[in-house]
Amino acid sequence: MEFTDLEAFVEFSKTMNFTRAAEALHISQPALHRKVQKLSKEIGVPLYSKSGRVLSLTAYGIEVARFGRETRSHVDGFLDTLVGSRSDQPVILAAGSGCYLYILGEPLRSFQKEQSSGLQLLTTNAEQTVDKLRSGEAHLGVTVLDTVPPDLTETKLYSAPGLLVVSKDHPLARCKKLSLAQLNGVELIVPPLGRPHRETLARTFRQHQVAWKVALEASGWELMIHFVNLGLGAAIINGCCRIPKSLRAIPIREFPAVSYYLLSKRTLEFSTEQERLYNLIKAEARGPEV
Repeated sequence: MEFTDLEAFVEFSKTMNFTRAAEALHISQPALHRKVQKLSKEIGVPLYSKSGRVLSLTAYGIEVARFGRETRSHVDGFLDTLVGSRSDQPVILAAGSGCYLYILGEPLRSFQKEQSSGLQLLTTNAEQTVDKLRSGEAHLGVTVLDTVPPDLTETKLYSAPGLLVVSKDHPLARCKKLSLAQLNGVELIVPPLGRPHRETLARTFRQHQVAWKVALEASGWELMIHFVNLGLGAAIINGCCRIPKSLRAIPIREFPAVSYYLLSKRTLEFSTEQERLYNLIKAEARGPEV
């Protein structure tokens, strides 16, 4: 197995498009196709399948792509340690949009000031973040998890309380803290069914035997806050969010806090740049004070 063939296949696996992958590798499409076919023949398994015009990785292809990404990372780390050679591969971070908006701004700004290898940001939910780390498609991840899988390392960054956000003329606006019982019958702006926060809301209200009403559904903290600002209802949001001065945010005693974790794969050997971003996130990632 030639390393250049493995790297070519990893590039192809990103888009499942020979034309775009060949352009990224600065080789011809036939040359890339030969490399992928050669790798498949040497390993002895099909690496992708075709249905009409759609190409997709086989189970073997997924594992080979993961192996290729890990191999690239190990090579970069080895050369970095041995001769101080810096990789031209970007550091890849996977996180949710809320993390980027509210928690990761300072470490990302600091990293960019002295950036040498590039930075790629993937916007992912919790499940996707874990999948990207396991497959080697991301080096670092930041997300909310109830339980961290044993194949990942974790550093707790921030614990975000649940907050009720209301307009300043809302009947509950003058409260400094709330119990869930005080929210009985309150009309709430909530995420769509199936979203983790919606499930947490339903479970928590059910456990405390508190009735609640859906004013409307909205995806994302920013949109929920915007609708509260328009007077369309109240919302229970994650305490990492920034609240406009026109609104009031009130902690809810019994509502469970969520924890944000910085994650990486246990088998990953950090390059200098990956480690630098990791340390910056640990040192500078912050949520707002409530």
